[in-house]
Amino acid sequence: MKYSFNLQSAKTILWSTTLFGLLMVESARAFLSIAMALLIGVYLYESIRFGKKNQFGKYIRALLVMATGFVVLYALQFYQSENIDALWVRIVIKLPFVILALAVIYAKPIQSSHYYLILKSFVLVVFCVSLLMFINYLFNIEAINTLYAQSSVMPGIINHIRFSIMLAFSVYITYYLLFGTTTFEPNSKTRKLFMFIFIFLILFVHLYSVRGGILALYTLAAYEFSRTVFTRANGKKYIGYSLLILFLLVVSLFTVPTIKNKLDITLLELQQYSDGKNLNHNSLGKRFASYEIAWDIFKQSPALGCGIGDYEMLNKQMFQQWFPEVEVPILAHNQFLYFLAASGLVGLLIFGLTFFYALLNTRVKYPRLFIAHLLVLFVSFQTEPMLETQLGVAYSALFWILPLCVVQRTENPDVTNQ
Repeated sequence: MKYSFNLQSAKTILWSTTLFGLLMVESARAFLSIAMALLIGVYLYESIRFGKKNQFGKYIRALLVMATGFVVLYALQFYQSENIDALWVRIVIKLPFVILALAVIYAKPIQSSHYYLILKSFVLVVFCVSLLMFINYLFNIEAINTLYAQSSVMPGIINHIRFSIMLAFSVYITYYLLFGTTTFEPNSKTRKLFMFIFIFLILFVHLYSVRGGILALYTLAAYEFSRTVFTRANGKKYIGYSLLILFLLVVSLFTVPTIKNKLDITLLELQQYSDGKNLNHNSLGKRFASYEIAWDIFKQSPALGCGIGDYEMLNKQMFQQWFPEVEVPILAHNQFLYFLAASGLVGLLIFGLTFFYALLNTRVKYPRLFIAHLLVLFVSFQTEPMLETQLGVAYSALFWILPLCVVQRTENPDVTNQ
């Protein structure tokens, strides 16, 4: 029992520390890598020293598909890519998906109480960062509102797109903890605190006004609506909640200055792109330019693509030819289009099956947070190459694997049909 308690506690601390590292990646990059390495080390130690059989039952196939899919996808690239050094960079970035997925299979699952503690710690960290950003906004309202009119956002500690996705997912985690579990005592101070955090984060997602985060938030709201309205007797209440959410969105579009400025600059950038004007300081225009280039690369080699190792250099060369005014070329800001151009139809098919196998496997009931995370990633992949950065991979892998590492119970409210 002493051994079990110690390893459970160690894993809880390391999961919480690693998730905290997501928000430290731009100020202390090594922190996240070290924390994740220690987390993987503990799981490997437990699996090798004490593991006797697979502990994850019906979830093992999803974990194995994840690990195998990435191995196959990138192994093929040694045939397709000429720039092996650049290919190795992409492989190293993706390693957490393979190593962590394999490490947890024979380790003991996390107890529900420890799992909820990990989730609470992540929400609290995101809340504290958001609160500090909000306080800074109050002291610099005019200056920050002007940033939004210039296609920028309020200052933060990590990339605004990734942080907005974490914000939206934190809202859902808080909702899940409050209404999908019994982790809080009724009317307790802790429950009241997390209810306040829940409301604050919803409002802050709108104030932050990053398109990806807002889209992810309303995708999660639609998921929760569809999950509950047809399965509960009080479905009318949820319809009312949904109308309230839509009302909140409409009101925010006309009243929140950051959203209004973001909407104005979005329309302006779209007009500039359609008119063929300078795209150098047009973030939305550069995204559309990256789509054009990626699609042209795909058409040159539709089956296997140009090679993941060669894509970045080819993309840079085509930016210089097609859009010479752009000083800093960007990768295709769509994860699916990136794989389509770099690895062709074959690579895109492997990636799709690897990452979203669970959504296709309707015979297995997966945890709510797991399905919600996949939906958030699907949304984020439309506007961002999430898996081509350390932060994007770490966030995606950690919340992909964490919900599958929890003790399975048939009556567990954490489980639902997709």
